[in-house]
Amino acid sequence: MIQATYLNEIMQYTKTQISKALVNDSIEITSFNLEIVSENQYEVTFSVMAVDTTQINNIKLCKSDDTVIIDDDVNIPMTGNEAVIRYVLTISEVISA
Repeated sequence: MIQATYLNEIMQYTKTQISKALVNDSIEITSFNLEIVSENQYEVTFSVMAVDTTQINNIKLCKSDDTVIIDDDVNIPMTGNEAVIRYVLTISEVISA
């Protein structure tokens, strides 16, 4: 079993690596609403404003040097003033034989 302390270290490291979100390849978000690290999870939440786009088609989570860590195609129509995007990254141990 992976020890909780080690999982927390991995998630803390992940938090230091993700420094921005890139929405539709043009909207850069460097200020996150919320960042939470727990034993095996890293949660990041950020807002996209309706004045910036009417539709979210792609979201990337990136390092400060623009290296893409996560790249997801999505289909999120903007129905209000803002869309709150929440990512939860989870590490789990799987043993198979």
